[in-house]
Amino acid sequence: PVPAGALAVSLNFWYSAMQQILSPEWPLGPPLRVELARQLEYLVADSFGDAGRAVPAFFRGLRAQVDAAAAGLPAGEEEGSAAWPKMEASRPRGVAPEKWRGLFEYVVWRLLLLLEPGHAGCFLADLCDPRRFD
Repeated sequence: PVPAGALAVSLNFWYSAMQQILSPEWPLGPPLRVELARQLEYLVADSFGDAGRAVPAFFRGLRAQVDAAAAGLPAGEEEGSAAWPKMEASRPRGVAPEKWRGLFEYVVWRLLLLLEPGHAGCFLADLCDPRRFD
């Protein structure tokens, strides 16, 4: 995170990635991993129609739930709550639980297909860190 009052600089390199997106090499290289993270942000924002306000909460819950699963805490048994308790705890008021869980399950399923199980956790740690939004 950038400290309050600090100057942040963003540098963008524009190039056509259409060929890489349509025919990616596996495993995904760094540019496509960054693009995948950006597309996840868009997906979350669009899914809840809120122009990005749910994105930090979604990534916070996604990361917490995946970390809990990696630590061996079974879904549904942790703290005696919902099927995905860490994810559910981050759900903003006004977002239907079934929509929140549905998007979580879809994102995890697609990430596992795209990145393989061993790489999905690293992807979430590197590019979906909720501290980016603090």
